Amino acid sequence: MKKLTLLLLVSAHLVISAQKADVDNLRLDYNYANLPNQNIEVSNRTFFISTTGTNSQNVVNLPQTLRLYGWENVAEPKNAALEIKFTVRGMDFGLANNSNRKVETKDKDGKVTGTTFYYKVSVNNTGRSELYVYGPENSYANYLQNLKRQEKAKDNKKEQKKMQEEANNPFLSKVNKKVVESNGGTKPLSFRGDMSRQYFYSTNEHLTAEKASKEYSDNARREARNHENQYLNDLPSIVESQLNNEYGFTPGRARLAFKKLSSDKHPEFTMFKNATDAMKVILDKTRYNLPIDEVAEDLEPILDYFTKLEKKLKRSGNKDDRRLRMAALYNLAQLYYILDQHENAIITCNAMVEDDLERREAEDMIKRSEETFRKLTFFDMKTRRLVPINERDRLDEIGKEVLIP
Repeated sequence: MKKLTLLLLVSAHLVISAQKADVDNLRLDYNYANLPNQNIEVSNRTFFISTTGTNSQNVVNLPQTLRLYGWENVAEPKNAALEIKFTVRGMDFGLANNSNRKVETKDKDGKVTGTTFYYKVSVNNTGRSELYVYGPENSYANYLQNLKRQEKAKDNKKEQKKMQEEANNPFLSKVNKKVVESNGGTKPLSFRGDMSRQYFYSTNEHLTAEKASKEYSDNARREARNHENQYLNDLPSIVESQLNNEYGFTPGRARLAFKKLSSDKHPEFTMFKNATDAMKVILDKTRYNLPIDEVAEDLEPILDYFTKLEKKLKRSGNKDDRRLRMAALYNLAQLYYILDQHENAIITCNAMVEDDLERREAEDMIKRSEETFRKLTFFDMKTRRLVPINERDRLDEIGKEVLIP
């Protein structure tokens, strides 16, 4: 009888062990289009750029080399919705700064037995340039301010009445209430950017101020020239980055966290692994300039699998079942986010919050989906995908990787 009892206990232990659901993180990449600050109508996405203030070849060639994603570069300012003027002011060479630090040596009783001074000379040089953009303005920042104003107006009858009167006034329907600067032409100033950068040079530390001064005298002029050359060489990429942040739909690539089942003895292990392995293959097909439809169709069986698994485990109080259910919900939420199905993503995350399954992460994912949906609404877009308007935007490109939860 004792042997039978022991055998049953061992068998029960093996069954429990086989059901153990160890869950680990899995990082997968996907590609999308970054959404800029300004939303200009697609038919208006033309620009002209001119440069002044330097004969640096990189800067002089900027009108031919600048890549503004989702925009068409035109040869005449009169044909451009945006007129961009880039002015290089030159290099401000700073004054030498002499400094020193004191180091004391002490004996075992803490008494100062000696003092040594270390001297060095340093300088800050500043490359100065400015970027002016003239043309239409429709910024996401202003859009958010208007949303906040509307939210406050709900509790402020006077403000609500004023907003309603302005909305009903036919003479204000096309009026831009913001005062703007002009470039002397017909286009208002819509954006100004300071492209200045600082460069630092310092000598080594020396035991005398004279030696530090000599090293500075020997090297400062050469370092200043290096700073100027570096600045002029870096300017095209600085300008391009700034303009794309404001107007361009650049390629983005993010590495998102998913969940994988690492208990290979668990009965769900093989199917769960099949799903996550397939996800990697499918998500690798995403691009910033391609529709998401085909990817969404490929992911449909995987979404269905995680949904059915989650429902099957929903009523179980077993901690391993809860862990596996969390993994299924987590993966669903991330896939919905990638597909820009933010309503489904939020519903899924709320289920995690309600049952205390990775609550904090789920709450962060809700905020992320809400913010992305707000921005898509502002741009009147269904997904974070650029519709190419020229041959360059049709090229297969992948952006720099960003690690996000």
